[in-house]
Amino acid sequence: MAALVLAKAAPRRTIHLPRQVRYPQVMAAPPTVTITASSYGTLARTYGAGSAGAGGNNSPSGSYSSVFGYARTTPATTPAGSLGFEQEPTVTPGIAAPTAYGSTMVSFMHTGTSLEVILMLATGGVLFRVDDEYVSLTPTTVATNPTAIKLDFGTARKTRRIDVIGFISFYGVCINAADDVWAAPIRGPRVICVGDSFTTNYSTGWPNWLADAMGWDDVWSSGVGGTGFLATSGGVSKTFRQRLASDVIPFKPDIVVVHGGINDGGQGPAALQSEAAAFVLALKTALPDCLVIGGANGSGGPERSNAATFDLYDALAAGWTSAGAIWASPMQMPIKGVLAATTMPYAFAAGFPGNTGVKTACGQTAGLMVNVPLRVGTTVDVGTGATRERVHLLGFGLGSGKPVYAFDGAFQYAHAAGEIVTEVGPSYLTGRGNSGAATGWGNADLYTGSDTVHPTPAGHIAIGQIQARLIRDALTNLSPLNRAKFAIVTG
Repeated sequence: MAALVLAKAAPRRTIHLPRQVRYPQVMAAPPTVTITASSYGTLARTYGAGSAGAGGNNSPSGSYSSVFGYARTTPATTPAGSLGFEQEPTVTPGIAAPTAYGSTMVSFMHTGTSLEVILMLATGGVLFRVDDEYVSLTPTTVATNPTAIKLDFGTARKTRRIDVIGFISFYGVCINAADDVWAAPIRGPRVICVGDSFTTNYSTGWPNWLADAMGWDDVWSSGVGGTGFLATSGGVSKTFRQRLASDVIPFKPDIVVVHGGINDGGQGPAALQSEAAAFVLALKTALPDCLVIGGANGSGGPERSNAATFDLYDALAAGWTSAGAIWASPMQMPIKGVLAATTMPYAFAAGFPGNTGVKTACGQTAGLMVNVPLRVGTTVDVGTGATRERVHLLGFGLGSGKPVYAFDGAFQYAHAAGEIVTEVGPSYLTGRGNSGAATGWGNADLYTGSDTVHPTPAGHIAIGQIQARLIRDALTNLSPLNRAKFAIVTG
């Protein structure tokens, strides 16, 4: 009798989640940071990027090369990133050969009191992290020549993990004669973030703060300005799906996070829904075990957006989930409990203000009157179709015996009596302002830059933090199919 051979199930991949999403921590007693006069350092012992021996291959997140562990990407330098990433090259032994030119994290353990990090081309600056705390949240900038940056810890000799993060070309380190240095482990799954100019390859971009919040190292950025699900920056670049072949699939990520849509405003909901589904199906066909998580981006609170924007969000979410992927958008986050709905007892004209003079319990003035009370602090859709708009409820009062709520700004559209008001998931952005023209209400005053579109440094941290929380929640509630592929460990 022939022996019965049982096929082995594919092993589940383990993903570690933090018990709590952490905010970037700054060292209480950081080292003194000095840009030295020497291009290649002054300390006694030098470890170059190619010191693994002849033919050492310093590929991102691959096997450790000598004393350095590498994570993240090496983007191509083609115009507008139209060809996506390029593999990190094999380097020649010796300090003259850089490991990478691009968004990189180099990690190593160091025992001693000081060291010098040698790098160049730190576009956007470089961040140093010591034992998972930042020397500063303000990047250190250097010239476009090889530069030795000294980190001096004083007399406190100990073993520390050092992470060098930035859009850099890394050459190596110099250490004192009695010190030691060796590769640090690369922690967490491989994650590739696909997006537009919001998802830039800089040390202070939101993918780095996502990585920091989750305790993951290998989080890559594939961000190309002007692109989207269908947008191509005027034909110069590729769509998100067209970039899969160069930016995602060859690198076999465990998780892909998409953050986009702001450039797709004129494409039409039906086309966007179809393309979102096609993106997911193309990725799952090539990498069936990859978790695909999507979300939309935007430049202001819901009060600054219009019906077309909300149609775009709905279309992307519908296309994404129809293809079996996870939709976790910071622009319309999940809301717990049953969504409440009511109607308006009276008509409202376009321009009707959210501060009519009726006082709420918090002393605010109110403008939106409804028939049945809603929850204070929630975001609501007012109306439907082409005149749908969204406001954030600030406080509750009574006017003519009816519930009335304050909101920022004024109605964009006219609304008839009886139109529906429905609670929806909140946006991480609130308000109409930006850092160059603050309105005095809403976090957009802090998180949206003076160009009225792109996030400020604080905005990037906020996106990374919110996206981390959404991803953590999504991964703790995986579908049965995905639970068969991944073992989720918390702590």
